[in-house]
Amino acid sequence: MIELVFETHATSVDNEDGLASGHWDAPLSALGEKQAVELGHRYPPGTGMDVFCSDLRRSYKTAEIAFGGRDDILIHKDPRLRECDYAVGPVLRTLEWPRRGRVELMCRSRTERAAWSARSG
Repeated sequence: MIELVFETHATSVDNEDGLASGHWDAPLSALGEKQAVELGHRYPPGTGMDVFCSDLRRSYKTAEIAFGGRDDILIHKDPRLRECDYAVGPVLRTLEWPRRGRVELMCRSRTERAAWSARSG
């Protein structure tokens, strides 16, 4: 029998800013690195499994921190496992999004995001 287990990538710097990164290659935050270590502890040695992750840093670094160096676990990077592509960089999910069905597109730099937020009130 094949058992499939789904885990998300650990927290990225964009996640901490309330952004959905899409194909923007946001790195893990310090918290995310700690979460990745904890993920590895949930699967003790001898688990014997394959790990499939996207080729984006937040995904494969989660896998590498959690399982890198273990002989019983193989890590496979696959770009087909990327999340949705927003085409323009990170997206800020506003509080109105569930109600209005819209998202606010944001610039990639924190300075530009802050300037945009100040203009839009």
